[in-house]
Amino acid sequence: LYMRYELGQLVKSHHDSSIWMVTKVDRENEHYEIEDGIGTCYYSHDEILSPITDKEFFHHLQTKQLTSTRLIKSYLKSQNKS
Repeated sequence: LYMRYELGQLVKSHHDSSIWMVTKVDRENEHYEIEDGIGTCYYSHDEILSPITDKEFFHHLQTKQLTSTRLIKSYLKSQNKS
């Protein structure tokens, strides 16, 4: 089974465009555990998530919608891989 997102990847929810980090990939049940960096966790599926663009990441930073050091570090780490 192919799942689109990796552990530590930042994604956005189609429900509210908020940014989340994938903290668990459960291939058996076909869902992810995602968290917002301030203690809120949810389960989610591929069809309601999408990758964030650099533009979205920086917009969330500038407007202070993204303040979690953990999520920011994860994003920057993933940029180093590419």
